[in-house]
Amino acid sequence: MMLNQMHSMIEIPLSRLMCTGAFTIIKTPIGKTYVCPAWIEVPDGTQMSDIKVIRDKSYDHKPVVTKRKEHVVKGSTGKLYTVIIDAKGNSCSCPGFGFYKTCKHIKHVLTNY
Repeated sequence: MMLNQMHSMIEIPLSRLMCTGAFTIIKTPIGKTYVCPAWIEVPDGTQMSDIKVIRDKSYDHKPVVTKRKEHVVKGSTGKLYTVIIDAKGNSCSCPGFGFYKTCKHIKHVLTNY
């Protein structure tokens, strides 16, 4: 949280809120005030108009997968595996993915393509 003394605005990074930037202010029974869902403590008496949602670097650099992509990857033993990169979840046809729900082939595709 950054408090700008000149304008009395409280800046909340978008990455700490819901992806839509939606938030609310909650006052607890013990008298503390928070911006939620991030649970960032703010001064008592803070109103919605005192909050400014800002885009931060961690939000700007998140990869967004918009469509399904298939890649054929050669494994360490020479076998070919199909890696699917999808917004709903990634998968691979290798045995390791069946056990661990991730594998080095998916990591390779995400790193190199």
